[in-house]
Amino acid sequence: MGSASSWFWYMLGYEDNTTPDPATGLTQYQKSLIRKSWKLLTENQKENGVAFFIALFKEYPYTQDYFEQFKGKSLEELKTSTTMRAHATTVMYSIGSLVENLDDAECLVQLCQKIGRNHFHREVSLRSFVDLQKMFGPFLKESFKKEATDDVVKAWDQLLGVLNSLLKNLATDLKYNK
Repeated sequence: MGSASSWFWYMLGYEDNTTPDPATGLTQYQKSLIRKSWKLLTENQKENGVAFFIALFKEYPYTQDYFEQFKGKSLEELKTSTTMRAHATTVMYSIGSLVENLDDAECLVQLCQKIGRNHFHREVSLRSFVDLQKMFGPFLKESFKKEATDDVVKAWDQLLGVLNSLLKNLATDLKYNK
């Protein structure tokens, strides 16, 4: 799009939805999709957070063992666990902070690095973050059916890919190799 027409559309209130943010690779359209779908997720934050962990543990059972308080518990037990609800709420707030900072790349990087340090300190592997990225799209589709369009899933995949890329760099810097 030429500069004159870009200015025209900008003055009318339309943003360029096709140019990726150089820091994240996300377009304004993708950021908008993430924000809208996040709003859906937070309507029932605790329940969706617990459902997310149940889906993660079901798809990747090894991840449950990272949590001492969840080891050996059935998924049915975890669905009603107050400890699970509390942890799920904490994680949802953490993801929410990423969503809130989609337009502040410097803060987003710092938040991702903080997530990495907190998890690496607990011996959580990089593989678990990759697996989380793989299961998040199917989780959205299962949870929200028609609202979880292919574009929504791709936008979240892009954001989680940014997180994982930053975590890989952090792991290299910290000489963390799990």
